[in-house]
Amino acid sequence: MKVRIFVRKMMLAGVAAMAPCLCLADDFGTWTSVAVEKKFSPKFAAALWGEYRTKDNASNTDRWVWEIRGDYKPIKHFTVTGSYMLLYDHNRGKSGEDQLGRYSAPAYFGIRHRFNVKLAASYQIDNVAIAVREVWQYTYRPEKSIPCNYDETGEPREMVVNGKGHNALRSMLTLTYKIPDSRFSPFVSAESFNSWTYTEGRYKAGTGFSIDKHNSVQLYYMLNDFAATPTRHTIGTAYKYSF
Repeated sequence: MKVRIFVRKMMLAGVAAMAPCLCLADDFGTWTSVAVEKKFSPKFAAALWGEYRTKDNASNTDRWVWEIRGDYKPIKHFTVTGSYMLLYDHNRGKSGEDQLGRYSAPAYFGIRHRFNVKLAASYQIDNVAIAVREVWQYTYRPEKSIPCNYDETGEPREMVVNGKGHNALRSMLTLTYKIPDSRFSPFVSAESFNSWTYTEGRYKAGTGFSIDKHNSVQLYYMLNDFAATPTRHTIGTAYKYSF
């Protein structure tokens, strides 16, 4: 009983802390995802997942994502996951100067490849589920040529965006309260990104809703403190079909 009361207070405090952020003038975006999961046995499962993200107050496309993953549960409360993701990102236009003079390049879409290895553990106390997760992710951006114009000549040229790889460790803690005799499961979570140093934090508050045995949906608000992106506030919807 004390654990449930403590978790409820923590979840309410998380929601209250993030609510004022909705009133700020920062950029707003949406994340919408669909997943199909097949459970082959109590230990093995596979899934296909896709997501669409918007930015600039939900007026422009930010990213398309497609993922294929496999889950293995060697023991109770512990899961190992491997996945591959294909990211199709919108990159903003930029201007600068190089050996040929000042230039301007338009916005463009580019592909990135991402590989993930995830270790997750969960434990339930009464109606409270506590979950921790560690993910190592490696992302590779292939080299790409984009058109650009130089101010002095006005001639169209091509700029080469060099290929680049990036490693990150993502750590997340999630608290979920399963309301008795209800299809709703409110939750709060905190996630940190580290690439030798702290680079990003994401904080969520929302609820899951079980439609029936095979269908479920999750609604949430997320605050992002990543300085390199103006999209700090996100409203997300995640649908999953399991069979």
